[in-house]
Amino acid sequence: MGDFFNQLKTPVWIEPLSKTGLFDHPPEPEVDVTTGGRRIWAWPQSRYLARVAELAPNEVLKVILEIPRNNNSWSIWTMSRAALHMPPELAAQLVSEIQKWILNDFGS
Repeated sequence: MGDFFNQLKTPVWIEPLSKTGLFDHPPEPEVDVTTGGRRIWAWPQSRYLARVAELAPNEVLKVILEIPRNNNSWSIWTMSRAALHMPPELAAQLVSEIQKWILNDFGS
């Protein structure tokens, strides 16, 4: 799946992929019960959204706002990168959501 998303350079796929649910399940971290450490999985879907955010900011914003809150700091980081490529008035709509994700990820 990663190769597919890594090759996408155009935002025309945002809506069709969203309708299939491919943005609905960011991978949760894998916790090592012995050490308490966490393995964070990259999420190619979020990299795609960050890459095309400048080209289709409204569509990317809509998808990001529908992504379930999760504990994957990789996806949080890439969603923040997407916001950096949006017009300020759109990125501002993500601030509170990103804050919730961060608080959720670090257990605060």
